[in-house]
Amino acid sequence: MEKHADRFFEGLMYLGGGMAIVGGWVVLVGKMAEEFSWPGVAGVFVAQYLFGWLYQSTKEKKEKEV
Repeated sequence: MEKHADRFFEGLMYLGGGMAIVGGWVVLVGKMAEEFSWPGVAGVFVAQYLFGWLYQSTKEKKEKEV
């Protein structure tokens, strides 16, 4: 469970700019639909977790190589 939290927060820290861009798209799509998009918000959190996981897995590979 702790590893999942690490992935989530690493995704939050390292991809703040990316999340702002994704958030902008969510707002844009939400405005086009003229309603707040909960699936879009959930998608942002899923993307954040996946980016964190990807970052952490590449970091672990680099540490193993050294």
